Amino acid sequence: MSITEKISTVPGVTAVIACLFHFTSQYGFVTSTPQNIPYEDEGIIEAMSICFEDTADFLDLEAGINLLGILIAEEEPGLGSVKATLMGMWKSLGQIRIIQVKKNTYSLTVGSEKLASKLINESPWNVKGYCLSVRHWPHFHSIDDMDTNRPTYWIQAHGIPLDQMTKNNGRKLGELLGSTLEVEDPKVVGIKGYLQMRVDFDTRRPLATFVQLPRLTYRVTRIRLQYEGLRVFCYHCGRLEHSNTSLKYQVNPLY
Repeated sequence: MSITEKISTVPGVTAVIACLFHFTSQYGFVTSTPQNIPYEDEGIIEAMSICFEDTADFLDLEAGINLLGILIAEEEPGLGSVKATLMGMWKSLGQIRIIQVKKNTYSLTVGSEKLASKLINESPWNVKGYCLSVRHWPHFHSIDDMDTNRPTYWIQAHGIPLDQMTKNNGRKLGELLGSTLEVEDPKVVGIKGYLQMRVDFDTRRPLATFVQLPRLTYRVTRIRLQYEGLRVFCYHCGRLEHSNTSLKYQVNPLY
């Protein structure tokens, strides 16, 4: 006797099976053959897509200019503390809306290009000793598209010979460290004794504190790098997000 025949001999089971078959057949949930399954393509959900309308509202000065504030901190200070610190520094600049969008990341909305440029150009800002870097938030990017591990710093490069102190060499040095955003031209600002460049770089890597410059008639020269506004910094591993209290990483080989 088959399993089905055995089950059918149990009192009341035959009626239940008949009812279930009638219900599922009527509404298309289960059938006796796989050919009749309503959704044969199991990937149909993965192929779903949608098109949204575009809006220019976020580009309108009346709606505000959108920036992104990135706090480089292993242990994030409280949101209230961060907002209070920022508003204390920025209260004389104009109205700024601050919203936390995820850990260590803040949406900043300002009302003018002038204010937006000031927040960007004068970053990093000091928040409880940590670096807060401000950058544009392009309207065609989601928050997940933005790299929140790349602060922007002005870097001074000391020890460069006078005949090699050029804007082009400053850009080349910046590209070695990260992405060069701006370089001061000694022909315009004058000779300061060092090159200065604005660079964004990956904080997951140790900071380089020097680079070597081979020279024909002299020994190899060390170009010393100074990061303007640098506060919380680990001299053990060379990273920005914590001080010397963390032994999470190995000693920085570039220090």
